[in-house]
Amino acid sequence: IELFHGWKLPGVTWAQDAWGSEWANLREGIAEAAAERGQKLIEQYSVATSAQLTFESRELMPTVAIHDRVVEGDFDLVVMGSHGRKGWKRWTLGSVAEQTVRHASCSVVVVHAPQG
Repeated sequence: IELFHGWKLPGVTWAQDAWGSEWANLREGIAEAAAERGQKLIEQYSVATSAQLTFESRELMPTVAIHDRVVEGDFDLVVMGSHGRKGWKRWTLGSVAEQTVRHASCSVVVVHAPQG
């Protein structure tokens, strides 16, 4: 079982130029936090399953990162969460889950976040 996290900072090139090392520190901090969270999830769930758990994170648009990883890994199933946004929020923010369902080369199960 592979736990996967695709992430990308907004493509604001002026911020990279204006902030310099702060921008690089922000990117590094996000990557480190993702790796730490992945390790915690592995530790938490490896006790409950006999399956081998791994974690991978990529700095790439989430839809592209997930698609690329599914193709590379030749997976049978993708299980992913969704915020369940509708209307304007979904239109402006997009839906990683929807794009994955439409374009994945394997089955996809989407789990919606609890309402509240």
